[in-house]
Amino acid sequence: IFFFLVRINGEYTGWCSQSSFFRKTTNSGASWFVAAAQYADQIFFVNKDTGWVCNGLLYKTINGGINWINQPMPTDASIVSNAIFKFTYAGNNILYGAGGIRVVYGVQVRGIIWKTTNGGLNWGYQQPDTIINVFQYDAIYFIDTLIGWSANASGNRLIHTTNGGGPIIYTAVNQISTNVP
Repeated sequence: IFFFLVRINGEYTGWCSQSSFFRKTTNSGASWFVAAAQYADQIFFVNKDTGWVCNGLLYKTINGGINWINQPMPTDASIVSNAIFKFTYAGNNILYGAGGIRVVYGVQVRGIIWKTTNGGLNWGYQQPDTIINVFQYDAIYFIDTLIGWSANASGNRLIHTTNGGGPIIYTAVNQISTNVP
């Protein structure tokens, strides 16, 4: 469940994922309506129209949750899982995500941190220090565009950044068709 913290026409707007439906309220929760057939593990909105949800995949809406657009994570030969299970909005259209896995040194599997600087249109990833030996990051939180933390599910590994995590590795997008949607 997520409520936008600014009142609109004197009421709070909120969203909730229940079963396979995404519900919305525009009257502070007095009543709810089904906005879309969408399930979400996590919800975040920056205003009444623009928000993201994730459930292994990341989706963005620009009409309050009525329609959702998949925001695919990049892939390359080293990425074995391009899932995103948790994300955080750091401001200025910057989002960070946790859940990806990549092979390093040809044999070791390590967690990666997803990052977008344009609201989810394009994504890259960051490879935290591979000495830390984290298979997958399951939690992430940034207080601004530079300072953040991420951890694995067992909680025995926690990473922290004060510079936004360093450089982003972008992978190429391969055109698969000449059709324009």
